[in-house]
Amino acid sequence: MSRWPKMVFIHGVSIPVESWEELDELVNRYGKGGDIKETGSDKNRVVITSTLSHSDRSLLQQFVEKGSRGLLNAHIGRALGKVGKGIRPELETWSRRIGLVTQHGASAFERVQTAQGRGCRLAGIYVQAARSMLSG
Repeated sequence: MSRWPKMVFIHGVSIPVESWEELDELVNRYGKGGDIKETGSDKNRVVITSTLSHSDRSLLQQFVEKGSRGLLNAHIGRALGKVGKGIRPELETWSRRIGLVTQHGASAFERVQTAQGRGCRLAGIYVQAARSMLSG
């Protein structure tokens, strides 16, 4: 890995990297618990794939499958080990820990009200991001 610049791919998004320091910063931020692989004939391409734990993958898959109906807070609370008003902050923390949300102040979830009770669903572009994470 000596030729620069390199193109780093994280969950299908390409980021140009000019130095070892920039690569280290990306790995520290997005590559924890994942694999880093050089690809391509010129070794000028790096792919970082993160691996989700079984429980994280399962919860993310359920959010994707439920779509606009979302998951009930009771179910989310059991999965994250929180109850009541502690569910939403823990859900936000979880989404950052798994790499679904990377921007400060952004939320991947919106509240929903169903006949069965209150819940949350993936919002906007985060549905596609979650699908990408599950396929990688």
